[in-house]
Amino acid sequence: MLVYSLQMLYSGVFAVYLRTVLKSLALRIEFLNRRLDAFTRQEGPGGRRSDRENWRELSNLIEVFCKLRYITENMNSVAGVGLLFFFGFAFYTVTNQSYLAFSTLTARSSSEHADLADTMGLSCAWVLAETVTMAVICSSCDCLASAANTTSQILARVYGESKEFQNIIDKFLTKSIKQEVQFTAYGFFAIDNSTLFKIFSAVTTYLSHLGAVQAAGGLQGGGG
Repeated sequence: MLVYSLQMLYSGVFAVYLRTVLKSLALRIEFLNRRLDAFTRQEGPGGRRSDRENWRELSNLIEVFCKLRYITENMNSVAGVGLLFFFGFAFYTVTNQSYLAFSTLTARSSSEHADLADTMGLSCAWVLAETVTMAVICSSCDCLASAANTTSQILARVYGESKEFQNIIDKFLTKSIKQEVQFTAYGFFAIDNSTLFKIFSAVTTYLSHLGAVQAAGGLQGGGG
């Protein structure tokens, strides 16, 4: 219990920290996307402007995007190890508590599990707490990655607006910028909204296999 409590405390602080920082970056990139999207209509916030004004603002906006992209990549590098340990322990906790709840629910001897309600309640509470924490982290990573990748799509549309825009975009869109933004657990696996689904798919498959083994063992025992 002490280990689980300390892990949940660390996870909660870690999730709030990532949520705050990544959401702040995502909001700035979304604002940048709205400004860049104006160039696909050849107009700025104050209406149609001269080519020189367009050139200057587009250059500044792309430079800001490069800086935000650099900050995003550094965030992924700094938090990568923490994300790896968190998701590793979270996966273990969800699997272990799900197995405990499953074995308690399918226990044949009620005398051995008189505190069935307490055990089930505690296991479900731990699984729910881990699920909420993982959902917060996954949604934060996915939100920032989606916003950053949308910028590249907008720049691709701006690229075709004029020859002058093409020269600016070619200057700033390096190879690293053209690659999709993706948060990972220290490079082992990607973290996005589908990560939670994959974890619970693995847990469900494990419990299904466990149930089939127990059922086969019961049939063999009954036949003997």
